[in-house]
Formats: sequence, structure tokens, C-alpha cells
Amino acid sequence: MKDLIYKILDIFLKLLVIIIPVKKNKILFLSKVSTGSNTTIVAARIKEERPELTIVEMDRGYKFEGIRTWLKEKIRLYYHALTSKIIVTTHGPLIKTHKNININLWHAFPTKKTGLMLDDISVRRIQNSTDYFLSYSTFSSVLLNSRNGIKGSKYIELGSPRNDYLFENNRHKFNYLDKYRGSKIVYYLPTYREQEHEIKFPSKYLRFPLFNFEKFNNFLRDNGINFIVKFHPKEEHKMLNSIDFAKYSNIILLKEEYLDEGFTDFYEILPHSDILITDYLSIYADYLLLDKPMIFTPTDIEEYNQDRGLLLEPYEFWRPGPICMRQENLQEELLKCLNDNNYYEKEREIIKMIFHKYDDGKSTERVIDFISSKLSF
Repeated sequence: MKDLIYKILDIFLKLLVIIIPVKKNKILFLSKVSTGSNTTIVAARIKEERPELTIVEMDRGYKFEGIRTWLKEKIRLYYHALTSKIIVTTHGPLIKTHKNININLWHAFPTKKTGLMLDDISVRRIQNSTDYFLSYSTFSSVLLNSRNGIKGSKYIELGSPRNDYLFENNRHKFNYLDKYRGSKIVYYLPTYREQEHEIKFPSKYLRFPLFNFEKFNNFLRDNGINFIVKFHPKEEHKMLNSIDFAKYSNIILLKEEYLDEGFTDFYEILPHSDILITDYLSIYADYLLLDKPMIFTPTDIEEYNQDRGLLLEPYEFWRPGPICMRQENLQEELLKCLNDNNYYEKEREIIKMIFHKYDDGKSTERVIDFISSKLSF
């Protein structure tokens, strides 16, 4: 019953606000993520450079309790959406008419299946309401369209604004990392699993068979390595319940709240690292711009392919770094990467050339120029 009420109210609001006139100097930025968002850096820069524009930023991912609060926020959201000349989003369009322009900056390089590749009907909103879709390159546009199925002319190959942070190594100081400066820093960023199998790994943290935390922590300590893990916000609480991070001196959990408290985007501190480790997360495509070693750990790839699936196969070809399936192998490859920055250098360069049209830290500038070209007043 509650869902039905929400649906009816949602339709009513869309019909109601459609008669509200658009303000030609107004831009709405809608995001669903608190870090790694393409809208944050663009909105901040426009505020600095174009004070004559009205900029509204809203968190589309926030969940409200109760119909009254939900209705109040929905009215506010749709009002700003329908009165904005341009609506800039990270997770697809919300609502628009012929009077609005929707620019989808998206939130990741397309390495996983979604949309049309999984027969997801939600892609219809992108097909029906997207005016422009941000892309990294021609190759990126091809991958995106395997999932979106929109006109090729809608893709704008300008690069990802959040990646501009990667070119500003000394721009932001994050106090949480101060105590680790001077040591080797390894980031471990596992993919969020919407469906978690009861599989053969006793540790869901690294998903290695027979993983020994004490042994791994001793290895890290002996080699001056701090192993910093960043989980997806939806997965943090599960990992906190299964792992006592306080027991390990060199295995550190970076919570989302630490970034929020420090007003820090994770991409601002991503350059403060020596190695990236991930399994299927597309952030490795962005990390290529740093030209630093990467290690890949697809220890549950069969199960992951059953649930979601990857666009780029074979896995080994598209991942420019060593692939580790056991703890001993991981420790060996960590030392190789730390001792030789040129390890897999050629492979990284080839994949970077395919993934990225630009390697200059000016994607925000290009996106702002594009947005400005669509304003007419």
C-alpha cells in the first residue's frame, strides 16, 4: 500500500510541476554518491567562474522516512529539476521536459554489464530522457552504448571531471593519512556485491582461500606497507562485523565518514598511494592516469559473472597488472610492484591509450565549456 501511495504521489508531482517555467540561468546538479562524483568538481568550479548562474546541488540518493518528509523533498526535487535549464546527473535522468537539457556525467568507466546487457528495463529512462552522455573516449562510447542503446551523437567525449583530482597531487591534505606518510601505501578497493554467495572463502574481506590475516599483517609491517581498504558504503557495516581491524597495525579501514568529516573526495587522496588492488571495480581505468602499478584479485570471478558479468574479456588482457588468486602470490607481487614502478608499464600504457582520449587534467574545463554552450539567455 505504501509503495502504491508513493507511486501515485510521484506521478501527480510530475504532472503538477510541468507547468512551471524554466529559469534560463539555472543548473541543477544531481548526484547519488558522496565521493567520486563528477558533479561536485564541476559545480564548484562553475560557482567560482560563473557567479551569474544559479547553481543547485542535491543528493538524489538520500532516503527519507515517512510520507510527509518524502513528499516535501519530492516537491523540492521536482521543482528544481523542472525549473532548471540544464539538469546534470551522475546516475541517469530523473525527469525532464522539452524545456530542459539533461547531461549525464555518469559515475564509472563501463567495464561491467548493465542496462540492455542485463535486460534491465530501467535503461528506458536513459533512452527517453538523455540529451548528452559523458564518455572517456570513442571506445568508452561503444561500451556505454552496448548498455544504453541511444544515438551515437549524444555521447560527448570530454573525459571524467573527477579524474582532474588525480593531476593535483598536492592540492588537498587529508589529516587521516598524515600518520601513514613516509610509508608505502596500498589501496584495496573491492567491488560491491549486491548478491553475496556463500562461497568457499572464509574471509569475505579479500576472498582468498585460507587467508591468514596475522601472517599478512606481519608481512606488511616487515616491509613498511600500510594496506588501506575502502569498501562500498553499503558494505562497510558487514565488514566491520566480520573483521576486527583494531587487531592489525598495518591493515587500515578507511570509512566513508572519515572522508565526509574531512570534506574530502576519495579521488583527491587516490594519488597518495603506491599501488591499487581491486577485483572488478572500474576505478582501475581512472588509476591508469597515475601510471602506477595495479594488482587484480578476481578470486570469485565465476560467481561474479553469474550475478553481474563483465564487458571486457578475457579478463587478463584488459587488466594491466599481475593477477593474484592466493595470498602467497599477492605478497610476492606486492614486493615486485613496490620495487619496480615499470612493472607492467607497457601494458598500462596500451590500455590507457584505448580507454582515455585525454590525459591532461582538463576534463572539468571541457565539461563546463560544453554546459555553457547549451545556455542561451
